Amino acid sequence: MKATLRALVGMSFGLAGCDNAASSNTMDAASVTSTPTESAAPRQAVAAMSGAPGQASTSTSTSTSTSTDPAQKPSTSQHPAAGTSAAQPVSMMADADAGAAPSGDALPDVCSGCAQESRDKTDMTVHLHHVHLNVKSREQSQQFYERYFKAERVLLNGTTEALHVAPTLILLDEQPTAPDSNLPTALQHMGWGAADTGAWYAQAHAKGIEPDTRGYTLFNTNETPTIGEPGSGALLSLARDIPACFPIPDALSYMYVLGPDNERIEVWSGTDGRVNHVHFTTADLDATSSWYEKFLDLPSTTPLLSFQFFLDDIAFFYEPIGAAADYKPTDDHALGHVALAVSDLDAWRKRVQEQNIEVVSEPAAAHGFTSFFVRGPDGLLIELVQAAKYAELCPH
Repeated sequence: MKATLRALVGMSFGLAGCDNAASSNTMDAASVTSTPTESAAPRQAVAAMSGAPGQASTSTSTSTSTSTDPAQKPSTSQHPAAGTSAAQPVSMMADADAGAAPSGDALPDVCSGCAQESRDKTDMTVHLHHVHLNVKSREQSQQFYERYFKAERVLLNGTTEALHVAPTLILLDEQPTAPDSNLPTALQHMGWGAADTGAWYAQAHAKGIEPDTRGYTLFNTNETPTIGEPGSGALLSLARDIPACFPIPDALSYMYVLGPDNERIEVWSGTDGRVNHVHFTTADLDATSSWYEKFLDLPSTTPLLSFQFFLDDIAFFYEPIGAAADYKPTDDHALGHVALAVSDLDAWRKRVQEQNIEVVSEPAAAHGFTSFFVRGPDGLLIELVQAAKYAELCPH
C-alpha cells in the first residue's frame, strides 16, 4: 500500500527517487519539469533563546516602548498581510531597494499573551504562536525575511522585536556563533506560498538567494523549482480536515532555498506571501503520529507516506527520514523550536504531567507572555504559550 501511494504522489508531486536521509534529487522528466532560471535545568537548557522564559535575550534590538493600546493587534493598515484573505494575495517579494524597517518605538505593537488579552480558559484549542530562529545576525535575518517573504517587524507585547509573517510570528535570538543547520532535524522548515513559484525563484535567485539541495526529504531538492503536472494539486484536497480556504493549486510546485543561517525554507504554490505549513521529520512516523494524537487529542490514524494535521489554517506535516541516532535536540539549531498558543497554561501543564511528557522548563514569564517548554519526538523543543489565537487569514 505504501508503495502504491508513493507512486501516486510521486507522479503528481515529483518526489525524490528514494526515501532515505540522503535522498536522490533526480526528477521524473515525464511527470515534472524545472523552471529555468535536556534536562533538569530547563531554563539553562534554553538559555539566551528569545522565546525562552526566565532568560534575558541576547538580542540587542528590544524596546520597552508600548503603544497606547497594547492589547490591540495591528490593524490592516499596520499589517497588510494580517488583514488579507486568501482571495486577496499580496506580493511575496518586497522592494529590493527598500530600506531597513524602523525599530524600537517606531514599530507597531502587538499583543499576544499580554495581560490585557482576553482568553477563554475553557477552550482547549491549540494554535500556532511562533517559530523560533537562532541566528548569527538578527539584523541580517530580519532584512532577509523582509526582503523575500514579506515579513514585517513588530514589537511583541511592548518588549521584544519580532517578525510578523502572516498569519503567525517569528522570534529571533542572536547567537555568538553560527547556529547548527545540519539535517535531519525534527523541525525542518517553514513553508511560504507563492502564486508562481518559478517566477518567484527566478527573481529571488537573481538577487542572491540560493537553493537548498541537501536532500533529507521525500521530495526533490533540485537547483530549480519542481513543477507538477496539471491537476496534481488536487491531491492536497485529500488531506484530513483541510480548511475550506487552504490553497489548492491546479499544479503543485515547490522549491527549497537557504536562509541566512542555512536554515531550510520552502516556497510552494499557494496563497502568495503567507506561511501555510510547518514541516517536520521523524525517525518513527507511527510513534510520532501517536504522540501528537494523544497530546493534541487528534483523531487516530494509520500514517502511510506521511502524517499531517492542521492547526487553524496551518498544515503540520511530518515525514519519516533517517534513524533515531540521526536526531538531537533542536534547542541550538537554526530552527530552534515551535511555540503553540493555549488559553489555560495550568490546564496544559497538568495535561503534560498526566501524559508523562518531559518538561524542559517550568512556566515563567518573558516577552510579555507566560510559557513553558516540553520535549517532543526526535528532540523537538516545543513551547506552550498562554495566549489567544494570534491571527487568521482563512474566514470560517
